[in-house]
Amino acid sequence: ATGPSMGFIPAIKTKKPSLPCLAFDASGVLIQAWKRFFIERMKLPKVDLAQFSMFNIPFIDESIDIFTSYLGIGSTRNGEKGYDKALSELYRTLKPNGKIFAIEGEWIDKNSFLELFLRINQEPWQCFKEEGRTWKERFEAHGFEIISSDIAENHFFENDNDFVLSSAAKENNIKIGMSYKTYILKKEH
Repeated sequence: ATGPSMGFIPAIKTKKPSLPCLAFDASGVLIQAWKRFFIERMKLPKVDLAQFSMFNIPFIDESIDIFTSYLGIGSTRNGEKGYDKALSELYRTLKPNGKIFAIEGEWIDKNSFLELFLRINQEPWQCFKEEGRTWKERFEAHGFEIISSDIAENHFFENDNDFVLSSAAKENNIKIGMSYKTYILKKEH
């Protein structure tokens, strides 16, 4: 599993306590926070934790049944190159017919963000400079079959604590947001 708050693992372990789960992230600080909160404080049944990057997953080819990602793939660094590397690694390590259950976000209107960066005299983030693909396009380009996809939520950043740019957007009367989509993917073989 990947993503903030150990992705889907807390919900999975509530329903299926005996299911083996491994939560991983590139950040050791985050792994320690998960250990303190989810394992020691919430007393989640056995969850293994590991620190490694999605760019270099330390498993042999075709050895994993299921990956989950709650904003985990989209949190990788290096823009499209990073997404490509992470998706290649996920595909490599998934067993034939293996699945990914994911929720990933896409900016609702990149032009609104670019206008905001212009108004606050700040260099746009890399993800707004490059011509990005949708998650659907990325998944298909890496050989995944999309079994299911749906919009989970369109969220506009309106409160100061919603997002790092929320205050600036509010002050400049620019509406910015993200569309969160659910995906069930299957490794085609």
